[in-house]
Amino acid sequence: MFQHILVLLDGSQRAEQAIVLAQKLSSQKQVRLSLLSVIDPESKDLRLSLSNVFDDLSAAIEAEEKRISAYLAQVVKKYQLIDGQCHCYIQHGSVIPTILQAIKELQSDLVIMCSHGRSERRSTHLGSVAQQLTRQTPVPLLVLKNGEAIPSSAYPDQRRPLHAIEIAVALDGTADSEQAILPAAQLVSAIAAPSKATVHLVHVIPSEHESIEEGLQLIKQTPEYNQACRYVHELERRLQAEAGASLNIMTTSSVFPARDIPAALTYFAEQRYGKIAGGSDMLAMYSRGRPSRDRSTYGRTTEITMNSTDRPILII
Repeated sequence: MFQHILVLLDGSQRAEQAIVLAQKLSSQKQVRLSLLSVIDPESKDLRLSLSNVFDDLSAAIEAEEKRISAYLAQVVKKYQLIDGQCHCYIQHGSVIPTILQAIKELQSDLVIMCSHGRSERRSTHLGSVAQQLTRQTPVPLLVLKNGEAIPSSAYPDQRRPLHAIEIAVALDGTADSEQAILPAAQLVSAIAAPSKATVHLVHVIPSEHESIEEGLQLIKQTPEYNQACRYVHELERRLQAEAGASLNIMTTSSVFPARDIPAALTYFAEQRYGKIAGGSDMLAMYSRGRPSRDRSTYGRTTEITMNSTDRPILII
């Protein structure tokens, strides 16, 4: 399970949406919560917004730090965060390197942020930050989508009161992609606790057919499809045997062909082809560790999916 959760804040209410979910995850024993805001001295927004007030950049940065410090204190009070369990940090430097250094120094094992968070001109564009972090983060990154529902309970969808929280894990048949399974299971288990959650393994087979239905009818009797089904069923069995009881999860799976994999994953998560309408509550994908050209291709798939779906996405 996760032991130290880091929430990235830029001063906007949208970015604060991450705190509600982080609270749920950190409510377990011995789970620490940290809030991080970054002041970039080279930020054009910072320079423009403060240039009419301060002649000296160091004075402007000092004033900005006081403002952010007061803001973080308000956040702690607003969300009734537990003193001693939650710590606030203000770091100076370029945004991405500073975040990566904070992850290392604080020994965080999960980062949560809301994409496209923005507070007028002073804030960091968290949408672009999320894209850059997907390529560099050494730990799981959970990106929430601004304005969309954030699952923070065992039954998060009011339209489906009997629907237990579910995370869909995207697989491509490689051992690399399988590394997303356990963190995804741990995340959804912690959100649902003490109730049961579902981990749904999704294997998308590349296809030349535009229509999922047409492609599925043509591929169903092929050795490739049967092999893919055996593959996900074996992963289901293994996950259930190794962590089903300890994490209190159910496992299910799907295999289907698609020409546009990011679009298919988005459609699956939000609509669920061949299942009850409504899909999964969250997505999980692996993006790190791919060498050269393969990493670039897989990284683009993850980024495109992250930008197109309205579901929270866990990037490993």
